[in-house]
Amino acid sequence: MNPSLFSKRIDLVDFDDINLFMFMDDNLYDVAIQPYRKNRSLAEYQKQIHTSGYPPSKLNPSNIRQDALARDGVYVLLDHLWDNQVDFTILDIGSFIGDFSCKVGNFIRTFGKTTQVISFDPTIAGALVNYNIELNGLQAIVKHEDLAIAEHDGLVMFSYIVGNTDSASIINSSGTIVSSGKPGIFGYLSHFVKTPARAKLPLLRNFITRRVRSVILGQNYSQSHQSTLIAHSANILSYLSKHDINTNLLVKIDIEGHDQEVIKDLTSLLPTRMVNIIAEFNPGFYPTIQASSEFLFGLSNEFYIFDIFYSPNPAWFRLIDPTDITEFAENVRHHRKYGYTDLLLLDKRIPQSDKIMTRLSSLSTTVEEYVL
Repeated sequence: MNPSLFSKRIDLVDFDDINLFMFMDDNLYDVAIQPYRKNRSLAEYQKQIHTSGYPPSKLNPSNIRQDALARDGVYVLLDHLWDNQVDFTILDIGSFIGDFSCKVGNFIRTFGKTTQVISFDPTIAGALVNYNIELNGLQAIVKHEDLAIAEHDGLVMFSYIVGNTDSASIINSSGTIVSSGKPGIFGYLSHFVKTPARAKLPLLRNFITRRVRSVILGQNYSQSHQSTLIAHSANILSYLSKHDINTNLLVKIDIEGHDQEVIKDLTSLLPTRMVNIIAEFNPGFYPTIQASSEFLFGLSNEFYIFDIFYSPNPAWFRLIDPTDITEFAENVRHHRKYGYTDLLLLDKRIPQSDKIMTRLSSLSTTVEEYVL
């Protein structure tokens, strides 16, 4: 057993076509998981698997052209790549509990494809990924690496807030930490207001026990709940070379402010292979709005840039015109609920680019909510 799981309260959560283990004493469990999805029976789920097999993805070859919504846009992209005989590998960098990897893996299995998924996460949440892969029978499709993707091969230190597993961030060479733009106290309260009445009590109980104490006890309490961990690291280019991964790539990145560093490495591969990227864009991680805009503008030479709001459950696919990038960055920084969004960077060399851009842009907008 992974020592990171000692003394942890763990729940089995329903994610539609898959089930996943998740920490209960954690902000995302409180904020992003609806009450009706919690407290699944592991015995019943495994009995169902033995009786009926693993549940298929809700989208399959017969309905993906008719029933896909904005939240299914990643699946639409996979379908397009397969239709055009593109050989590719999926990388999930900063995989959390493996929700993206396992959902995509089940979709791949449902379509009978052999595309491989590699998950990377050395943090506390990442300790659950191998169990979630096994729980859903995806060992032949999804592989987990207990690695941080960083500037160099070697070791890195992470800082994280206890009870906020999505806050883990690499401590950089100056000893400082890139702060997270993910939901904090205001996001928590906003979620509480929108929560159905029957679910408010448990959410309020967690809020009181885990948030109000920090206000009462002040800075000392916050500092006592700031922890560090040590992890092995690999540069993404080094990893791909070492493991002879020479295919085209679809890469999802969520590594708390270091996304742009990995994107820069990945773009160096463009002369020899196609790379499509899903990544967080938080203007607050850059020195100025102009710096964040310039980074995106540089990418617009090689990629069509779609604002998708939040992956792995996008609310929309909106193509950003390069001339509107600065306005877009300012809007994200000052008007988005949490000050960030996720982007799809679509390689302009993708086969039948007009077709996939039309498919993505026409997907029905879904509810804007922070949900795994």
